[in-house]
Amino acid sequence: MADGPTTSTENHASSDSASEIGNNIEGILTALAQIPNKTDLQTLIKHDLKHTIHTEMATLKQELASVQDTLEDLEECIMHISTDTLVNVKTLQKHDQAILDLRRKNSQSRVQRGNFPWDVLCCLVRFEIKDQILQKARNVDGFMFENSTTPQFCQQLDLPIPDLTEWRNYILGPPEEPPQAHTMEPPTTPRTRRDFSPSRQWRK
Repeated sequence: MADGPTTSTENHASSDSASEIGNNIEGILTALAQIPNKTDLQTLIKHDLKHTIHTEMATLKQELASVQDTLEDLEECIMHISTDTLVNVKTLQKHDQAILDLRRKNSQSRVQRGNFPWDVLCCLVRFEIKDQILQKARNVDGFMFENSTTPQFCQQLDLPIPDLTEWRNYILGPPEEPPQAHTMEPPTTPRTRRDFSPSRQWRK
């Protein structure tokens, strides 16, 4: 009598395990059926690759187009810059030449001014002082400067020795000649009047 319940319990447990194993096998088979095969994998890979490649190509085309536009803008800017640079170089060359010419003319003018006597009397306002200086200059044969005569002073500075007579005649005019007595002699060939103006080196 005691073996009856034990046997029924064992049978019930074995049936439960068998049904569980059956359910597991069905789940495994279902899972295996859902696994993609080789054909499915090829289809998926082709579709995904085509979509990915198409997207990447479109992105690269946009980037290349933007790079091309940027390069065109840079080339245009470089052309304008090169043109402006050439113009600036020519302008600077002209300015440099003009500056050199001005410096050369200035140096030449300084050298020439060193050889020209400057009329200090023009700076004086009162006529009495000018007249006193001119009256004294009429009787001066030479003058001293720093314990040296005029020729020595001019020689030290490499300046031409001034001719006081020519300078006096240039300022005061040539001396008046006394009138000659009228005679009955036949007229002779008129003499050319002497030019008492100073030499070219004294002219401004």
